Amino acid sequence: MKLSFIEKCYVTGCFLGYYPVAPATVASLFTIFLYFAISNLSPLYYLSIIILMFIIAIPVVTKAEKYFGKKDSKEIVIDEVVGVLVTMFMIPEFKLGAVLGFFLFRFFDILKIWPASKIEKIEGGLGVMLDDIIAGIYANITIRIILLVLKYL
Repeated sequence: MKLSFIEKCYVTGCFLGYYPVAPATVASLFTIFLYFAISNLSPLYYLSIIILMFIIAIPVVTKAEKYFGKKDSKEIVIDEVVGVLVTMFMIPEFKLGAVLGFFLFRFFDILKIWPASKIEKIEGGLGVMLDDIIAGIYANITIRIILLVLKYL
């Protein structure tokens, strides 16, 4: 199985997946900067980017798993990119939101709270992508709760 340069660039988050130490964490951190670049888009455009990235990723990640010879190989980080963008969806652009988003996404991505633990077992790119979408939703909700509590302290 061969991956084109563009496919390899896509699934590895512009080759961040090849970072020797904690590539998923590195890709998540760099995605916070991507978030700052697109955070001023309307929610509809922002959500459209997430959906498009998700749809494109499913078959490419499926192919990449065969290329790398492992389910959810460490080089595949497009799931983290999309997960962080879900985390930051409609979160105000400020330092606390970004810091919370980064740490909470990594927390939920690593912990794999149900149903993420079950969904990650789905074969191919769909399972790889969906568990990070769930981690992003959990992180997004948690950020909103923290910001609400801080507002009333």
